[in-house]
Amino acid sequence: AFAQSANSEAQPVAEFWRAFNDAELDALIAQAMAANRDLRIAAARVAEAQAIEGGTRGLGRPTLDVNAGANRSRSSDNSGMPGTRNQFTAGLAAAWEIDLFGRVADEQRSARATTEAAQAQRRGVQVTVAAEVARNYFKRHACCRYNHGMLDALEMLVAEHGTIAASDVASVTIDTY
Repeated sequence: AFAQSANSEAQPVAEFWRAFNDAELDALIAQAMAANRDLRIAAARVAEAQAIEGGTRGLGRPTLDVNAGANRSRSSDNSGMPGTRNQFTAGLAAAWEIDLFGRVADEQRSARATTEAAQAQRRGVQVTVAAEVARNYFKRHACCRYNHGMLDALEMLVAEHGTIAASDVASVTIDTY
């Protein structure tokens, strides 16, 4: 139950920036995610954990081994039994490990928990990368708005006075929202 609720809540958090509905921000985050080394490492850890988990699924199930072989030998006339001899062998082995003390079930649960932890770590890296890109994106836009506001104020001073002094510039306040 916990794994289901954690997965259903993680997706909206992992893509929080989509709420801004900004194509440029989407593209920047996609580019950062594609190029991020930490994200590639986290994805490799997920793949590794999933492979180990897949390997534990076979534990506790019956195994069947089949083997076969053939041998052909030829003896010379000096051996007393001249001719060709053919030998064929076949084997069949079946085994089933009974999980009497729960070792197999514990290994399977442990492998599943490791996979979930690796997936959570990957989502954490995704959120971190996206948050850093979004923070810098909005910081850049805030600077641009501030600079545009400053230019507007300076243009207004020039329009009112014809020229501006350094003291006029120092007294300008810009409201940015």
